Amino acid sequence: SNGKPVCFNLEARIDRGFDLISEQWVGYKRNYFNLVVAFQTNCHRINKFVEDTYTLNLRHGNKSHSLNISQFGVKLVSKVYQHEDEVGLVQHTAKRDKGPHGKPKFIPLVPSKLPDHESVKAITNLKRTKKGSSLERLFYYHSDNENIKEDSSKSINQIINNYPCNHICKVARFERIQFASSSGMRNIDGTFKSFQLYVILGATIKAPSKLNLGKLPFIDLLEDSKNGNSTYFIHLIQNTTPSLVIRGRSPSNYTDD
Repeated sequence: SNGKPVCFNLEARIDRGFDLISEQWVGYKRNYFNLVVAFQTNCHRINKFVEDTYTLNLRHGNKSHSLNISQFGVKLVSKVYQHEDEVGLVQHTAKRDKGPHGKPKFIPLVPSKLPDHESVKAITNLKRTKKGSSLERLFYYHSDNENIKEDSSKSINQIINNYPCNHICKVARFERIQFASSSGMRNIDGTFKSFQLYVILGATIKAPSKLNLGKLPFIDLLEDSKNGNSTYFIHLIQNTTPSLVIRGRSPSNYTDD
């Protein structure tokens, strides 16, 4: 809101699902993997961050547009290594066969440090965390505990008003992720393909559907509106993994040196 640029630092870590075998990261199609993500900025502590407003200057054709940012957040995608061909990912519920599943969704985030592995493991294993506990506060931001300035003259435009009410993620947890069964794991010559995971930090904006921004590079359409403003995800920065090999059968079927 003060016209100064915002710089981002994106942290991501795979906590489960891949082993280093003969200097190659290897996973198995039937196994889950878990990945956690957080980001930080050069601007403010979190209370100040959520009270502020942010704009994105986007050049489209011969015109420049200044668009209000609704949220910051992350997406997880996979591609064939050193190619742009996207590979399907599936996120399961705790009940693999009975629960619903689909592509990993966009997760809105506010800035935070990435907790260590033990903290992630602890909150994952808990069926329910007590609101306001030290562990819970590592992962979630609650506006009713943080003395947000409700009487501020700019409160209506504060970015926090665009986030889910009173339960905002500081850390994105992509849990129980698998490569889609339709993903071909081998090349024509029988060798295993290599894949790469992309964690993308971006900003969501609303813009007139007639601009058709979803066809531009590094912009994804999140929600289409034929008669008004559509919601777009604008890529800001990303982290990638080294090359990954995904084997189609269980580990016991392979003999490694």
